[in-house]
Amino acid sequence: MYVFLDTEFTHEDAPQLISFGLVAGCEPVDTLYVELTDTYARADCSSYVRKVVLPALMGGSYAMASVDARSRVQAWFQTLTGAHRIVTDYPEHDMALFAQWLGSEHWPTNLARRALRLDTAGLPVGLTRDTARAVMERHDEQWGAHNALSDADRLRAVYAAVTATGCDPFDRDAGDGC
Repeated sequence: MYVFLDTEFTHEDAPQLISFGLVAGCEPVDTLYVELTDTYARADCSSYVRKVVLPALMGGSYAMASVDARSRVQAWFQTLTGAHRIVTDYPEHDMALFAQWLGSEHWPTNLARRALRLDTAGLPVGLTRDTARAVMERHDEQWGAHNALSDADRLRAVYAAVTATGCDPFDRDAGDGC
């Protein structure tokens, strides 16, 4: 099963993890959203992150220290049956930051260590790409962007819409629409 991941981080040049969202399954979905309280300072954030990302944080029970968040990640993955693979639109940051933060000693046994990329640029031009972009626009209009959970769910919605066109973005030989 695919687990869709998005992260929010402080700055492109010196990224520090702020939050992450994980969405498993297609329908129904299972989600995990965490805002880290001990990995960054507001001063570490770019002006864009201070203006757009930080106001989208939800706080409350989602905000926690890394030690508690790591336990929550491990417990969440234990509830998921079978083997899982992360899907993200930006593995160079999302997966790298998540893996670095989580660490090998806390890595779930049912989670592959390499992520798959899903972005509209990698999709075939035409119906498949147009469908994906339309889903992204509708999702952003409804839920907003730059919240890690919302963005992870947007990836899930894009994947579902793309596969509904007959395209499997991870196995182009299997889908007629690719």
